Amino acid sequence: MPAATWAVFEAIGPVNPAVQATWERIFSEWFPATGYELANAPQFEAYPKDGDIMAQDHITEIWIPVVKKKI
Repeated sequence: MPAATWAVFEAIGPVNPAVQATWERIFSEWFPATGYELANAPQFEAYPKDGDIMAQDHITEIWIPVVKKKI
C-alpha cells in the first residue's frame, strides 16, 4: 500500500447492504462536508474479524485515501 492519509469507515451489518450504504454516505455526505477529496490511490475494504458476514454486528472497514481539497 502506498503511504497516504486514510479516512476509515465502519460498515456494520450484513456485508452487501451495509457496505453499499456506507459507500453511498461517504460520497454523498462525508466528502461534501469535509475539506478532503479522493486521492489517486487504491481504496480497499477490510474484513478484520472472522464470522458470519450476514450478522447484524458484522464489521467491514472501508479505507479511502484522501487529500486536502485545493482551493
